[in-house]
Amino acid sequence: MPALASDPLMYAFPMFIVALCVEGIVVRVRQGGASYAMRPLVGAIGTSVLDQLVNASCFVGFAWIYERVASHVAIVGLPASSPLTWIAAVLGHDVAYYAYHRASHRVNVLWAVHLVHHQSESYDFTVSTRQGTVATWVTLLFYLPLALLGVPLIVFVGVHAAYQIYQFFVHTRAVRRLWFFEAFVATPSHHRVHHGRDDVYIDKNYGGFFIVFDRLFGTFVEEKFEPDYGVPGGYEVVSPTFANGYYFARLVRATKSCHSIGEVAKLWLGPPEASTALMASSAHVPPAALSLPALARGYAVAQFVGALGGAIVLMFARTQFTMVQAVVATVLCIATIEGASAVLDGRRWARGFELLRAGAVIVCGVWLCGGGVMWAVVGYGVATGGVGAWALASAVN
Repeated sequence: MPALASDPLMYAFPMFIVALCVEGIVVRVRQGGASYAMRPLVGAIGTSVLDQLVNASCFVGFAWIYERVASHVAIVGLPASSPLTWIAAVLGHDVAYYAYHRASHRVNVLWAVHLVHHQSESYDFTVSTRQGTVATWVTLLFYLPLALLGVPLIVFVGVHAAYQIYQFFVHTRAVRRLWFFEAFVATPSHHRVHHGRDDVYIDKNYGGFFIVFDRLFGTFVEEKFEPDYGVPGGYEVVSPTFANGYYFARLVRATKSCHSIGEVAKLWLGPPEASTALMASSAHVPPAALSLPALARGYAVAQFVGALGGAIVLMFARTQFTMVQAVVATVLCIATIEGASAVLDGRRWARGFELLRAGAVIVCGVWLCGGGVMWAVVGYGVATGGVGAWALASAVN
């Protein structure tokens, strides 16, 4: 198989956008009111953009390693043209995902990696876009045994893409039950249970494609009532870097109180519930952040939309940029998300950060761009600085 130039899943992005719109319409018609809550929506966009920007070449690098293992170390060689190879790959992928998913709920350091996906207290398609940046690296490692078993790269890529697309669609409340498929497929109902923080639902229903392994290993629970979604203790923060890092920071802080290597190992490698204070630790924002003026909220959302647009350009037109331009643009996109998050999270430093970011945009526009693009970037920087100073004057103290 030729070397991959990018993660093929990114070409499913337009389908995901359409699905979000359809789900929003369905929810609005059925329930009335807003389709998606603003804070969970922009928080999900932020974590997704951070994941895509940081891991732009992660899957490509993994594919290269996978191909080398499958070509030179594999125990057997499975033909990509055989239907049995594809069936084996689907089953093997689901076993590998079950192993990762269960470990990520039972090992503290892996829970720190995975909990980003569970932070939302709503449950809709936006939750599927809420992915941990480090989780991408860890998850892929669990799939390397498939290369050892001889599953060809092209088969793995196809199965993995199908899995990720399917997993997007199980994150919804719009679909209740799927008849006889409930017996063996990981349906939206089963996955809603997985995202519940109710005692009866915690650490259940890990399956990706199928629910069979949960039934076999005693981790299956049927949906009896609407789950209470989210992580223990609650979570309100929008910032994607905070979402990815706060539990790690608390693990490091707790490590300072350990008195031996054994205690450190128990803390990092033990089950999350063994560290009661960490597991129940909350992440809330000042009350004022939940009632920001409409102007400040509009400014922050506009910056998120701009960062999303920039990330899409970087993903689909990466070869049009020099290495320096791509790195600088990536940093500015992440800074834009963090600045907007700081506004929505009520951080005191948000206004000053936004003014500095606007200045950085202007400098980088003059330095790295030319012609009309330069003036567009500089204009954006000037507008951001002016509008931001005005919109945030009284909103963020």
